Amino acid sequence: MISTIFDLYKTMKSDNIICAYHGNFNYDVVNGLLKTAKINLSSPEHDRTSAKKTYNILVECLENIHKHSEHGDQNTNEAIFILSQPEDGFLITVGNLIPTNEQESLKNNIDELNNMSRDELKAHYRNIITNGSISERGGAGLGMTDIALKSRSKLNYTFNKFSENELFFSLSVHVKNK
Repeated sequence: MISTIFDLYKTMKSDNIICAYHGNFNYDVVNGLLKTAKINLSSPEHDRTSAKKTYNILVECLENIHKHSEHGDQNTNEAIFILSQPEDGFLITVGNLIPTNEQESLKNNIDELNNMSRDELKAHYRNIITNGSISERGGAGLGMTDIALKSRSKLNYTFNKFSENELFFSLSVHVKNK
């Protein structure tokens, strides 16, 4: 385990990881992570505009994990979050378990967003606000659209089989400096 922690340290240092967390994503944890990220992003060395965008996207990503994580057999919202700073901006990477049957709709939604122009994203966002209905999980489908709009970049994602009924969904959002 000692050598593993050193390898983790080297990876975090080389990837310029600002903040990382793995565990249960309850309300208090999400708020604590947001406070920590805000402090780190407020550093004068960071591009202010990119840091603000990153924080706003981070709020949406962490809320999505809290709302949409598969609770599974353990009845937890276990997930992972990493905020790093490549040379050209910030990178938010999150991952959580989802039911296997949600893969197709989530994939289709992200692919559709990735294929939209900025103007199409804005129109889609307005349409959801005007005509969207609130789901039983409390969302209207705005989350990913909001992330795509604010980041001005493609949403990168993967699905990995975790169990017979669950997939591990990973999302990576790059916010470039101006």
